[in-house]
Amino acid sequence: EEFDAAAAYLQIAASHANVNHCGFYSCPRLEQILLKIGQRVISKSSYSREEASSPEKIKKILHVSTHVSDIGGISRLLQRWIQQDSERSHPVALTKQGEVQVPAKLRDAVSSSKGNIYVLDEKTDNITSIANRLFECSLDADIVVIHTWEFDVVPTIAFANKQKSPPIIYVNNGDHWFWLGVSISDVVANLRESGMRLSEERREIEPERNMLL
Repeated sequence: EEFDAAAAYLQIAASHANVNHCGFYSCPRLEQILLKIGQRVISKSSYSREEASSPEKIKKILHVSTHVSDIGGISRLLQRWIQQDSERSHPVALTKQGEVQVPAKLRDAVSSSKGNIYVLDEKTDNITSIANRLFECSLDADIVVIHTWEFDVVPTIAFANKQKSPPIIYVNNGDHWFWLGVSISDVVANLRESGMRLSEERREIEPERNMLL
């Protein structure tokens, strides 16, 4: 319970930084606390990153988002990404979908790719439990792509142990805002050149993992 309360307070802090811009775009100290929580609460696994697939063998990509609806760019980006990559399976995990219906077009795209949609908060609103469910969903994926809202703490907790997690791409949807995920991302996929510059200059993302999608 203490870890879950701490995660909730950290999410409140990240949300405040996100909507009341504090002049900084990431917070290593906050992420380090989330990593420590993850290392304590995430279930142990025999998964080894050394067994991760080579690029030509990638067949299953797990997309992670916070919430999807008929309005909003992330839902459309997810749908079109999946539709254009028809040779792979694309399951989707949602950390805070609540009772809102997943858009039909996105549901159809996922189904056509032979993927599933996992509503992780369907039975609980406990952050650490949701993070554990996300980690379990990721264990048969070749890559994880994160499209979450900027203040969502769940992925940072879920993938706190890098060597036990699949390779992770963070899609920089909100490049002008504060966001969490710097510490767990193997690649940051920026959507425009100005966002790419901010990632390097203001989030200290190393050039070799700072890419333009």
